Amino acid sequence: MKTFLKKLFWLGFFSAAIYYGYKFYQKVLAVIGINKTLPQYMENIIGERPKINLSLNLTNCTMKLLFSQETLDKNSTLEDMIQEYIDDFYPFFANGKLKIDVSVKPEVVDEEPEEEIEIEKETKIEEEEIVVDEKEEKDDTDFED
Repeated sequence: MKTFLKKLFWLGFFSAAIYYGYKFYQKVLAVIGINKTLPQYMENIIGERPKINLSLNLTNCTMKLLFSQETLDKNSTLEDMIQEYIDDFYPFFANGKLKIDVSVKPEVVDEEPEEEIEIEKETKIEEEEIVVDEKEEKDDTDFED
């Protein structure tokens, strides 16, 4: 009786692990599909391709879409449009299983510290060239003997 219960326990354990592993695999495939198709869909509907950040955990999935301020001002129902698209084409995330956050793209500002990094790289290259020149001079003296 003891071995039967032990076998039954391990069978149940591995069955549950396989089941939850398969469900997570389905989530990953759905997230990959959303990441590929949603930007093209939004570009066809709105005229702008959003930047998408997807994060997937074992319990939930979050999608953050970044649009320009002009697009957000023109279309007030972006979240509803996205939720309808997901409900139609990805039923695994239907009924609010995917949290959607629509926000404004941050503006990119050029900074000056990049120039300092380039200067440091140039000095390192010059030091290496000096070392190479010294080795070549030693090699020339060996051949003269």
